[in-house]
Amino acid sequence: MNKTINTLEKLVSYPTISSSPVVELGAYLAQLAEDNKFEVIQFATSPTKVNVVAHIGPWTKTGLALCGHMDVVPTDGQNWTSDPFRLTQREDRLYGRGSCDMKGFIAASMAAISELNLRNLTDGLTLIWTHDEEVGCLGAQALQQQLQAANLSLPKAILIGEPTSLDICRMNGGHTTVEISIKGVPAHSSKPLLGNSAILAAVSVIQQMNSIQSTLQAEPCSHHEMKGACSLINIAQIEGGEAINIVPEKCKIQLGIRPMPGHDIHTIISEIQHRIKFVSEKTQCDIQISIPQNAPPLLTPKNTDLEKLLRKKRPQAKSIGVPFATDGGSLAELDTSPIICGPGSIDVAHKPDEYVPIAELMSCQQMVSSLIYDWCLS
Repeated sequence: MNKTINTLEKLVSYPTISSSPVVELGAYLAQLAEDNKFEVIQFATSPTKVNVVAHIGPWTKTGLALCGHMDVVPTDGQNWTSDPFRLTQREDRLYGRGSCDMKGFIAASMAAISELNLRNLTDGLTLIWTHDEEVGCLGAQALQQQLQAANLSLPKAILIGEPTSLDICRMNGGHTTVEISIKGVPAHSSKPLLGNSAILAAVSVIQQMNSIQSTLQAEPCSHHEMKGACSLINIAQIEGGEAINIVPEKCKIQLGIRPMPGHDIHTIISEIQHRIKFVSEKTQCDIQISIPQNAPPLLTPKNTDLEKLLRKKRPQAKSIGVPFATDGGSLAELDTSPIICGPGSIDVAHKPDEYVPIAELMSCQQMVSSLIYDWCLS
């Protein structure tokens, strides 16, 4: 137990907010893996961002991978009762930013690995620690090209330790960012007929997006684990106008789209494009869209070998689906079948005084240890 908590204390001390560098934490996790005889590759996405992939044993599709993200969400403006980047124990909980989402799983995994004899593996074990999951699974998306360039492939079975209270999840929602740029014609505000307002065109765009949302609400996800969750369009940001006395020439709208499992993001985007073309023709404004980020939903088939083995380890676990995005959707595009299962509850993630129950952390370590033993050593 002490090794898991000590490792988590170290992980939490790295303030790896998504807007900050993650290379120091990546180097620390790389060193932990090397200390346990893993071969490590650090894939630099930028000077401050890195994905860490560590491997030991045969490199095959039949091996096992453990996956987690190194970044955390900000703490600015939150009312913490203790330092968010100093792990604090109060009764049976460990408090700190990332303790639940999701450094607790990483700590439990590394503690489990350190106590196993991995010299005689019958199949390979891979560790995948990604950057910038919290801002759109950017690390996992970059990893797709990085692995291809290195001529490497991941095992089919991947356990992603997002907080599920150790329930077993084979599906989650996605998240796609859409930017809509509108260009009108500027004019003096005393003579608006000489111009063409980009902001008024934006009003029509928003009305069309609300209409699409109404259609999506009438088509909930068909998988019972998702409990009727619908795909969502969030009109997240609007920026426009130049001055109070100018008919606005420019306006930009950012949408956050959350497609649910089984819902095709390309179909939603096509409908958005169709509606925008209509508004453009009606308002005589130039309207363009771009997609700077896309994390697809995850829908892993039922009863994969990993799911069945996890159920033997966690017979009391519920089958759940989650509406939030994970790295699983991007990794599934690499011919893998991820399963989500980790300690802590999403209900306390991203909030002040985020915590992970010590009992769940220890159960996770035991689960990972037993999983590695059965999959890679027996």
